[in-house]
Amino acid sequence: MQPHMLKAFVSNRVAKIQSLCSNSQWRHVSTKCNPADVLSRGADAKDLRDNDLWWQGPEFLLRNITDPEEYHCPKDKTFEQELKRNVTVSCAVTNDFDFLDKLLNLTNNYSKLIRILSFCFRFLKNCLHKNVETDFLTAAELDNAEQLLIKQVQSTTFAKEITALQDGKSVPVSSKLKSQDPFLDSNSILRVGGRLKNANLEYDAKHQIILPNGHKITKLIFEFYHKRYLHVAAQGLLHQVRLRYWPLNGKSTARMIVHNCVICYKNKPVIADQIMGHLPKEKVTPTSAFTNCGIDFCGPFLIKFKNQRKGIYSKIYVAIFICLSTKAIDLEIVSDLSSEAFIASLKRFMARRGKMAMIITDNATNFKGNKSELNRLFNLIRKPDECPANYLSSERINWKLIPLDLPILVVHGKQV
Repeated sequence: MQPHMLKAFVSNRVAKIQSLCSNSQWRHVSTKCNPADVLSRGADAKDLRDNDLWWQGPEFLLRNITDPEEYHCPKDKTFEQELKRNVTVSCAVTNDFDFLDKLLNLTNNYSKLIRILSFCFRFLKNCLHKNVETDFLTAAELDNAEQLLIKQVQSTTFAKEITALQDGKSVPVSSKLKSQDPFLDSNSILRVGGRLKNANLEYDAKHQIILPNGHKITKLIFEFYHKRYLHVAAQGLLHQVRLRYWPLNGKSTARMIVHNCVICYKNKPVIADQIMGHLPKEKVTPTSAFTNCGIDFCGPFLIKFKNQRKGIYSKIYVAIFICLSTKAIDLEIVSDLSSEAFIASLKRFMARRGKMAMIITDNATNFKGNKSELNRLFNLIRKPDECPANYLSSERINWKLIPLDLPILVVHGKQV
């Protein structure tokens, strides 16, 4: 009897006995053939005198039978109770294709999903190695988990394309990925081909990972980037996702994610429809360039004259002439805010562009409260009885000042 077939207590004792002596030295003798039982059970001396078993021993020893069958150890119930039970387990190996679906149903957070998968891989690694890792997840572990998850998704949705690429063939003509020129990278992940191989960009930006349309993993990635970039709009969301992934029909997915976002819906501003007034005649009448002109000033700017040894800085201003109909722009440098400098810039302008029919300026209210130099310009333009007004009237040019706080008539110089 082998010790491993017996229970723990009996097995240890049998193993100890077998280590001290050989198995061939042990035989079983029943009680009726055992002389020692005569004395151990109690017997008188007069009974021993006529007891052949006590004086001669068992009968099989007299016949020189070393191993008779009748003297084998009987298998009673006590012996059977010390045997181990042989349990036969039959295991059927099957491929669980629902593993990915079960994993995706655990959470709706993409980052949490990757961490769960990373901890699963760490558990398997700790079971196979003595050095147990209990620290925080590393970036390499998260990347490996994400790559395996995406590879599993692609293997279930793009099985024909992956098989064709592994066989060295191109994807079928009827495939949705035909226009993307897909290929398999070193990790067997399906990526976009293209012509940006030599571009100075990151590998993920040149060859994005292809994601299936309508898959839950695609929606989780869009939701992750939407929250990561502070609930960005659909166009910005699609741009951020395409820096690493290439989702099929990504525009509709981005719009769906933004549309279904509760936070975006609650905080979506209601845009008021402002009723605008009619445009002035000068802006809608086709005329030659600078026939009707608006003038505004900007500055001051500091310049340095090269012909001066000490390099003294001086202030200049820029007069902006804007055509009201064509939106053409002409810039003239004004040395200061005097009427002579303004008239000189106006003469230079008309020498190149021709005489204007009308000039529109604002009331320079934006100059109020600024520096004293700009206040001089405010007083210069607002008084039409000074030199600029006299010069314009002599040239038969109409000068109009727009009303205060009337934005429809504001000259485009403010926008420039």
